[in-house]
Amino acid sequence: MITFVIIVLESMFPGRINASESSEQIAGKAVEQSGYAEVNGLRMYYEIHGGKHCGTPLVLLHGSFMDTESSFGKLLPELVRHRPVIAIEQQGHGRAADIDRPLSYEQMADDTAELLQQLGVAKADFFGWSMGGNIATQVAIRHPEVVNKVAVTGSFFGPIQTAFTEEGYKGFTAIPDDFAPPVLKDAYDKLSPKPERWPAVVSKVRQMGLAYKGLSDDQLRGIQAPFMIMAGDQDTVDLIHLVETYKKLPNGALAIVPKSDHFLPVLGYEQVLQLLEHFLDHGSDP
Repeated sequence: MITFVIIVLESMFPGRINASESSEQIAGKAVEQSGYAEVNGLRMYYEIHGGKHCGTPLVLLHGSFMDTESSFGKLLPELVRHRPVIAIEQQGHGRAADIDRPLSYEQMADDTAELLQQLGVAKADFFGWSMGGNIATQVAIRHPEVVNKVAVTGSFFGPIQTAFTEEGYKGFTAIPDDFAPPVLKDAYDKLSPKPERWPAVVSKVRQMGLAYKGLSDDQLRGIQAPFMIMAGDQDTVDLIHLVETYKKLPNGALAIVPKSDHFLPVLGYEQVLQLLEHFLDHGSDP
């Protein structure tokens, strides 16, 4: 059986992410379709890669303060070799402008499910990093009919007071109002239709994390889809929290990667690719 963990914000390690080229460059010009869809009052951005492949599409859900390229630039060209991939950018992130609405994992899950319905996707696999993993988890709970398999990394399932390590909790609560590391802010200014909304997005992400009450045991036990939790052993989410969560999943897998932190999809993308593709092909079988 596989074994892995979860965490939260990119903001705790502001120097670790490299802004990248366009996704067309990253994926070798493999974007078959991209654009916006009107979803619950939001113009939601999406890209479809590797559409020539048959089979269940994989939905990529980025981390907080990030976009498709900064989250999955290393993984995307490898993933599209074998399967169709749909990359979605959430409210106030990447090319999707912020709107006058709070951020919540539940709302973003509803937005994601509605977008997939508009695209004619009946069922998909999901891979989410950090915030994206929390969104994928909520899709599995709120819209199980669209979910085939779910994999997450750097995500959490309870209140941050108990789900994070002490250091991770302090880092999250210390996010300042003027938080704007260039490695994140420069990409936001380049991609966002409303770059002036950055301070509002920072505030909303912080409020969302602090307000999150987590999932009940019944909700976790109700997730019937195969579900893999990944994490680095130095992530900011408490490993005991992840192990206890894994035990409650009916079809769970847990993968802890040694000598790795929250930026596993970037710095340890080879390990993530191996684990993710094995899971998508074989579920939680060894």
